[in-house]
Amino acid sequence: MTTASDFSSLLPASILLIIFMVLSATGLWLALRGFKHCCKFRVLKGCSLSCCGSLLCAIGVLLIAIIINVASYGRLTYEEPIAELTFRQLAPQKYLATVTFLKENRQQEFEINGDEWQLDAKVLKWHGYANLMGFNAHYKLHRLAGRYASVEQSNSKPATTHELNADPGLDVWQLVRRYPQLLPLIDAYYGSAVFLPMRDQAQFKVFMTQNGLIARPTNTRSKQQLRSW
Repeated sequence: MTTASDFSSLLPASILLIIFMVLSATGLWLALRGFKHCCKFRVLKGCSLSCCGSLLCAIGVLLIAIIINVASYGRLTYEEPIAELTFRQLAPQKYLATVTFLKENRQQEFEINGDEWQLDAKVLKWHGYANLMGFNAHYKLHRLAGRYASVEQSNSKPATTHELNADPGLDVWQLVRRYPQLLPLIDAYYGSAVFLPMRDQAQFKVFMTQNGLIARPTNTRSKQQLRSW
């Protein structure tokens, strides 16, 4: 059985769509020519062209439906690793977080208070047809913050929040908020956040999906912490 990865490895979905659309258009053209011949009483030639054209058009439409369906599943399951986080405990409810920005190949360290870490991002989500053409969800990591497991501690203890993009340059997210008509391909813009517990030597990897951020533990300490969270 052909899987989404097998199919997409042959040709990009957009190229396949163009090929199948040309096939459908050719079939439609042949069918119309056959109809014209029938009108001129060239029944045998007209029927032959009409049958061949209709068959090509039907095959093209079917293949277009298949590639759209297969490609849409591939896009929905798309995940891009964007950051790794490692924690070292400095004191009770105080940690040093090392954040590795995978696309930029750089690291930063932040002191965080609390029991849990939270990573925020601004996300632009594209319409389905743009997504099918290869446009992935666009993101900008926004903040790293500490959280307390207890509501009472959240209200009484100092919170820590760190800006991850102090100098973002042109902020497309803000541009879309002010002038949404300029980018009609964009389906939605929103904030996405993921939070998990902190522990000494715990490690996590954060992924951007088509629907926002997700995070997974990558070592034994973080997995053990999640079991008792």
